[in-house]
Amino acid sequence: MQAGSIISTAAVGVLATEHRVPPQPYRALRHSTPPRETHTPMKRLHFLLGALLSALWILGLLNLPAQASVRYTLTDLGDLPGENDYTGDYSSARAISNRGQIVGWSDASDGQHALRWNSAGVMEDLTSVLPPGGWSSANAINQIGQVAGYATFTSPGRHAFLLTPGAEPQDLGAFGGWNDESYALGINDVGHVVGISMTNYGERGFVWTPETGLRDLGWFPGGVYHSNAAGINNAGQAVGGVGTLTGDWRAFIWTSATGMQDLGSLDSLPIASANAVNEDGLVAGYVARSTGSSAIVHAALWKPDGAILDLGVLPGGDEYSTALALNNFGQIVGEATVGNDNRAFLWTAEEGMLDLNNLLQTPSEGWTLLKARGINDLGQIVGEAKCPTGTHAFLLAPIPEPAGLALLAVCVLGFLRQRGTYQLDSSWSRCGTAQNTTEITNRRSIHL
Repeated sequence: MQAGSIISTAAVGVLATEHRVPPQPYRALRHSTPPRETHTPMKRLHFLLGALLSALWILGLLNLPAQASVRYTLTDLGDLPGENDYTGDYSSARAISNRGQIVGWSDASDGQHALRWNSAGVMEDLTSVLPPGGWSSANAINQIGQVAGYATFTSPGRHAFLLTPGAEPQDLGAFGGWNDESYALGINDVGHVVGISMTNYGERGFVWTPETGLRDLGWFPGGVYHSNAAGINNAGQAVGGVGTLTGDWRAFIWTSATGMQDLGSLDSLPIASANAVNEDGLVAGYVARSTGSSAIVHAALWKPDGAILDLGVLPGGDEYSTALALNNFGQIVGEATVGNDNRAFLWTAEEGMLDLNNLLQTPSEGWTLLKARGINDLGQIVGEAKCPTGTHAFLLAPIPEPAGLALLAVCVLGFLRQRGTYQLDSSWSRCGTAQNTTEITNRRSIHL
């Protein structure tokens, strides 16, 4: 365990038990139950070759976004009519699922509206199903399409909501007090929601489940009445930040069995916060670092063994970065500063921190990627960018290398030659251009 890491033995035990099975891209193949056939040595050779090439391609695809040669297509997700009086048009994408569904919000003529985009990039204004009036935002989405955020259920307060496909939006309530508000910030695949609820004494982190309702995550001994919960995984591990009486802000991980546990910090500086957790128990956020005369803030990664990794800053940048999201392959996105400007970044163990603006296949004049707020297991990234008319939500889609596409074709042909009865799902029917390749990637994720 590195110096400064004081994660508890109980928390490490819970984290270390997490295990994730990588997605299987070939679930999109359907078998038509062929009759038994005789496998000659040549057929066996074809099969083994196809299996070997498939394994190589899968490994190459899953590691694709971590390679320096990877480039991204940029999609402007647009905004609603109406604009902010100070910044012009404004929209933000907050999260993306493995099915390519995106959630966020946009300024409109009558306030702020929660949004959802489908995998084809078509925008839906969720105020059509949420309570009318007031402000709303969609902040998180899981793999079955449940959306969590906040909307104005009561006047004048805003409450966290859960929107399940085919059902009415559910008001998750609040802890109560003169400031009757709550905000959902994260959701896992079983529909458990985390966020913040206001009270008479400050904001409190919560986890909501259908069985328990809104549950206060508590605080550290000697702590104060301030905390937030920003992310939760399928094991029920929730992460966030919590205040102390001495004015510190500590990153924590919480489970129903262990309660709130300190994740630790670096340089003996008691400033840290956690923003996201994946299925392996990796936690992303930020820590304060000492420069002797002052403190700086760096993006950080907490590992299940208790180690804390400083992710650094962008080359030539200022001493500021923060990690906002990570996927189940340990790829992390967030924001950093270069001069007076924000820059969206991607961090991988192989390449370190990279400016996403430098990874665009075709740079767009007048565009600067400011914050990367979400990344899925296919490497698709969402966030917000400065554009000629204001600030817009964006989607980045990785472009597979030509060699990877050629290898995929060889693998598929090898399987078809060996078995002869596998049929590609119809959702794989479009291919050829970079845009269509992205569509295939989005649709394939439905079968994961």
